Amino acid sequence: MAGSGTKHKSYTSAGGWSRDLSPVVIGGVLIFHVYPDTTLVALDPESGKELWRHEKVCGWDAVPTKVVLGGKEYIITACGVDIRTKGGEEDERLVLIEPRSGKILWQDRRMGKTGVALAVWKDLVCGNVTKGLSGAEGKGVDDKMRAGCFRVSLGGAERLWTADAVHYPPHRATPVAHGGHFYIDSRITGFSCLEAATGSLVGSHPHIYEMTGGDHNWTWHVATNNRLITSGLLMFSTGEEGFRRLPGRLSLALVGGYMCPVKPAIADGRLFVRTLDKLVCYDLRRPQGETVSTIMLRFKEPFVPRSPSEGPLEAALRTVGGRLKDGAVHRLLSSAALDDASSGSSVHSCYMQISACAPLPCRPGRTRHRLPCDVWNP
Repeated sequence: MAGSGTKHKSYTSAGGWSRDLSPVVIGGVLIFHVYPDTTLVALDPESGKELWRHEKVCGWDAVPTKVVLGGKEYIITACGVDIRTKGGEEDERLVLIEPRSGKILWQDRRMGKTGVALAVWKDLVCGNVTKGLSGAEGKGVDDKMRAGCFRVSLGGAERLWTADAVHYPPHRATPVAHGGHFYIDSRITGFSCLEAATGSLVGSHPHIYEMTGGDHNWTWHVATNNRLITSGLLMFSTGEEGFRRLPGRLSLALVGGYMCPVKPAIADGRLFVRTLDKLVCYDLRRPQGETVSTIMLRFKEPFVPRSPSEGPLEAALRTVGGRLKDGAVHRLLSSAALDDASSGSSVHSCYMQISACAPLPCRPGRTRHRLPCDVWNP
């Protein structure tokens, strides 16, 4: 990567292992990893000239993170070599870097080794704060990592809290911040929402991989407009709205893990995702000039097996301009893989008739089922 069309810088690592390393622009400077794993390099984006490089300043699976202080962009990062490799507590540090000059403004050694990106909300920075983990403890040492938060300024960092109930993942995860909350998905403690200012646990769900399956249990999630979109293409409300899993999902198998550790991007209301052999775009914007409404369904009878703790089964139907597209209910039920125990036939081969809206047509030769449910507006 360089100027004049010549590739003489690499931001990939050796050994056949893919890394979650994406170049970013912070303060007008192009920042990216090079091998060895914890080195950051800065280039002038116009000329490709190398401006500076620092070793042992970033996580080995971490995209450099931006923090804005006093109206100016800085690089905030944490060292994160594999905790099962050599390296003592002197390698564990939180670092603030001026992007143009590369000057390290300060470093704080109260941060533990953080292998993935930090989550940043305004001047609050979340990462792993468990220090002194050693490979001598065995493979399970990763499980002891815990989320914690610092308030940062140009003068240094103030330790705020530790969330003992939330594991901070060591590899290929994408903790994010949105609307005053941190969202962290972990194989150990599941998908969690923490209040950024206090560390209070707003809510949690199972690990995203447990909810979706897919290619690998390395997961991703992104946040926009008070919604969270995850790998396996689930959608959640944000912490301000209770951190709820919303009905439905898109049936798209995204490649991740070793084969394609590429995270999605959201731009201008569109979601761009990478599959094994193509780039896919979903338009998430509200249709122009159309009224969009939602019919929520809560089923009274447990026609699918559910434990009492799960509560009633809920679903949602979206109408655009007062119209419900033919097949919408079919797809909704099919995605949930529901079986009608009363008739022995598959509910997802049928349509429902909902009293709150116009009767939905059945396809020829198919039976219309009326499933007992309450209807309400969100």
